[in-house]
Amino acid sequence: MDTGNTTYTKGKGGHRACTAFPLGDALDTMGRPGTRVLDITTYKFSGGLGTFASCHIEAGGMISFFIGGDFHKRAAQLNGARCTEKSVRELHTAVIDQQSSAILAEARAFYEAKDAAKALNAKRDAELKEADEKAAYSRAMDYGTVRPIPA
Repeated sequence: MDTGNTTYTKGKGGHRACTAFPLGDALDTMGRPGTRVLDITTYKFSGGLGTFASCHIEAGGMISFFIGGDFHKRAAQLNGARCTEKSVRELHTAVIDQQSSAILAEARAFYEAKDAAKALNAKRDAELKEADEKAAYSRAMDYGTVRPIPA
């Protein structure tokens, strides 16, 4: 099992636990190199406690993410639970022990599929650009604005 760095804090919203798992190198929204990180976080949520997994990129001292484009899922929810240090630690520890490997695998698969789709789109875009250039050359030849290169 991968181990992450867990922090426990208390703020005005109550107790919070967060475990960070580095997933590797990535480019942020501005194209700067950084590290993709999966956070599994437990906190007060909708009348109980919730544990969520989400990814972001840390680059240049900043955190960036794509809304609707980065991995995010709800891992657990305890309705009616109070947001005490004990309940947050128990739920967070249970999720980390029982689900972290599966969540990490799911996040890695998400980004592998996303990278494969990007590569496929780049290939398709290059093919379309080449076809457009050929069509433009052909149209220019039809109108006599481009002379063929003698062989």
